[in-house]
Amino acid sequence: MTVTKKVRFYTPMSGDAPWPGTFPAQDVLQKFDELWTDISNDAALLPLSGSRDLAAQHLPDVGRLRNAVLYMFRRDDWPMVHNVATGQISPIALGDDQEIAEPTYFGFGPRNVLALLYNHAGPKVQHLERYLAHFCDLDVTFAPIVHPDVMRTINEAAEIRSLGVQIPRARVDVLPNDDPITREMRVLANRSRAHMLDLRWSIDARSGDWADRDSFTAWAKGLVQTFGRHLDAFKKVEVRVAPHDAPDNPALDLLHETITMTEHVE
Repeated sequence: MTVTKKVRFYTPMSGDAPWPGTFPAQDVLQKFDELWTDISNDAALLPLSGSRDLAAQHLPDVGRLRNAVLYMFRRDDWPMVHNVATGQISPIALGDDQEIAEPTYFGFGPRNVLALLYNHAGPKVQHLERYLAHFCDLDVTFAPIVHPDVMRTINEAAEIRSLGVQIPRARVDVLPNDDPITREMRVLANRSRAHMLDLRWSIDARSGDWADRDSFTAWAKGLVQTFGRHLDAFKKVEVRVAPHDAPDNPALDLLHETITMTEHVE
């Protein structure tokens, strides 16, 4: 059987700006150690909805990578067990004092890089943000690191032809409020009953919002930089560029052009 492990890379942000100075990873891990010594106490857990809790544990460092694991404890909604010999499927058997612990492993590296081993059933990077806010008093968000070749292509594009995003209505707060166009979108989104919003701006749109193609391109490039710091809020961010030498260049998908390392384990 082949198992694929996917590591995603993030950088800490303070509001819309990169984290000032060096992220205090050592202080964070020391706090994890303090909490873990009293892990049987509910005060060391961050409660979530649905009978779930979060807990973090400091793991041994490897080289310059400072490692930890964030657990999501579950007291219900347990998985089933498949007997490969008989084909029988049955509920997992746990004692009264046991619960499921879904782990997400991560490490703080040099240059303010967070490496997170993706676990579909485990905590996500947003859970880590909530945990650090609650126990470490850190107001931090972790932005996916977009592949530099993609951002370079966008920044050097002679023309941005369109920008399309898909975003949950609950996350429209990441749309800039100081831009009249996106501010109008925020107002419309708050009036909408749709769970998911599809927004698209095009250089060919018959609108008075932009004086010419150059002004649209400049506006779109600035918006892409903002969206790049909040990619986890979106379901889709696609940019269609048209450099002079490739007028039919396909759309660039920022959500799938972040820096990711995939390892296949036999």
